[in-house]
Amino acid sequence: MADNLHFLPKTTGQISAPAFDKLKSLASTIGPQWIAGFYYYSNSQVRLSKDAGWIDQGAGIGLGGFKRADIPSGCEHQREGIDYIIQIPPNIWASAKLGIIDIDPSMGKKFIII
Repeated sequence: MADNLHFLPKTTGQISAPAFDKLKSLASTIGPQWIAGFYYYSNSQVRLSKDAGWIDQGAGIGLGGFKRADIPSGCEHQREGIDYIIQIPPNIWASAKLGIIDIDPSMGKKFIII
């Protein structure tokens, strides 16, 4: 496993049903050369409209597509026939009490680790 890339091995990490539904939705729209996955970002900004100012959201968990060829061996997880990855630094993952990726109930669309 390529530790410097922060991919969790397939025996690590859980995903709540609502978060997995989002992952399944993304996985169904990308081609076979891609794999859906959760990743950590250290800073994010959004704006609610093109005329609004940027809002700093800080660090968090995102959902995106990754080229399968770039994923180290042994890092692909599978659930319900869906392949996926989790790319989160070990110190961030270790800070979670339960080790589950979920949707933040206060934000609706933002992913969190509980």
